[in-house]
Amino acid sequence: MSSNNQSPAQDLPKQARQPDFLDLTVQDQTRILQQQQDIVSRVAQGHDAISICEQICLFGELLVSNSAASIMLFDEAGQVLNVFAAPSVPDEAVRLLNGLRPGPGAGSCGNAVYRQQPVYVRNTLTDSRWQDNRHLAEAFNICACWSVPIRAKNGKVLGSFALSSFEHRLPNAFHQKLLELAANLVSIVLVQQRTNDQLFLAGKVFENSMDGILITDPSRQIISVNRAFSDITGYPAEEVIGKNPSLLSSGRQDSEFYTNMWHAIRSAGSWRGEVWNKHKDGKHFPIWLNINVIYDKNGNITHYLGIFFSDISEIKRLDHIIWKQANFDYVTGLPNRNMFHDRLEQDLRKAQRKGEQVALFFIDLDHFKEINDSASIGITLFPNDATSIEALLKNADHAI
Repeated sequence: MSSNNQSPAQDLPKQARQPDFLDLTVQDQTRILQQQQDIVSRVAQGHDAISICEQICLFGELLVSNSAASIMLFDEAGQVLNVFAAPSVPDEAVRLLNGLRPGPGAGSCGNAVYRQQPVYVRNTLTDSRWQDNRHLAEAFNICACWSVPIRAKNGKVLGSFALSSFEHRLPNAFHQKLLELAANLVSIVLVQQRTNDQLFLAGKVFENSMDGILITDPSRQIISVNRAFSDITGYPAEEVIGKNPSLLSSGRQDSEFYTNMWHAIRSAGSWRGEVWNKHKDGKHFPIWLNINVIYDKNGNITHYLGIFFSDISEIKRLDHIIWKQANFDYVTGLPNRNMFHDRLEQDLRKAQRKGEQVALFFIDLDHFKEINDSASIGITLFPNDATSIEALLKNADHAI
């Protein structure tokens, strides 16, 4: 009987080992290499992770007769293991395996993850490491089971790759290398899947953003734009790829503006501000532009990312309407009291700075009915002190 303290080396049989890789026929070696190449090709071509992992399982079963391979991965919480791929394992066995919690009695897979090292069990019916899963061994005739951890790039254990045998045996050196190879391939597949998922999501965000986005290379040649960019500027992607973003310049900002902008980008790595661009139809429109520099791990510039926070013409138009409603009479269109206070305060403070005086003319229309009979026109001179300014603004409440 194997004990919990047994190492993989102690698990190896003392009898003559099975043939190693070099003992295989040329045809068998060629078949193995071809299988590896097929799997790697599918990874490079972006096939879905489950189908590739199922092929890896079949690859293991092909090289170890009378066995069934399985891949178990942690759930999102990182607490229990679930079957990810096991093309030759019965559905009922998969159902019973799901939710496996790693531990010293949780079978070969549960132990491999728990101990974070390979676990080779020759007899599942007697080995204490299978004490919690003995019913599975008996129900599905699992006589032996070899399992190795699957690790991420940072060494974190993601799950396990296992070969369950229908006869009592231990792996030889070739089998152990096969298990390690399979686990490494699964790790590559999972990393690639995560990368593909992130790229897919980033692509969806890029394409469906309501803001225009353009990306240039280090020489400021456009390499990609999204749909919103075309909607805002009128230029389809094929007409701007390979060109400089200056084709959008309206000419409203002078060369000094752009010199300062690029100085800020080079020194701070980003810039944001209002820019007037030119639509394909020749119309000028304002945008709020955010430019960021993208660096590689060595600090070299790889791309520039520009985000147009939409055409802000409508926003500016609405702002102007709000400002006009706040400062002009709706009926007459003449400046109102708010505008009067604002401009008077500006003039008074300007006079203060220059040491000058301000003259204010006002017409009192309190008794408009008598306007035909008389009208009082006054002239007031104010010295440049703050007290007089406050008094003037207070008295101005009676003026129109």
